[in-house]
Amino acid sequence: AWVAGSAMPAASGDCAYGVVDGQLVCAGGEAGGAALAGTQAYDPITDVWAAYAPLPAPRTGTPGAAIANALYVPGGAPDLATTPTDTLYQFPAGVLSM
Repeated sequence: AWVAGSAMPAASGDCAYGVVDGQLVCAGGEAGGAALAGTQAYDPITDVWAAYAPLPAPRTGTPGAAIANALYVPGGAPDLATTPTDTLYQFPAGVLSM
């Protein structure tokens, strides 16, 4: 059966996500009719979310990929009109332990 965890500190849909340093990282996404740049990470051991440095620019509509303990956010859109971009952002390992 599903078990509820603690709520995210900031609501976000369609964020880029992956596991970095054992935590679920959610970067960007959308809420309130706008693309977001915020980054949040969830620690499943403590059931606590924390906010981290935002993406350099808002991104939505890209799933992200966790590779070699880092989250990569390729492309995505800076707006809800899904305007494509050619950017690549990386959330590196080690940031969550600082």
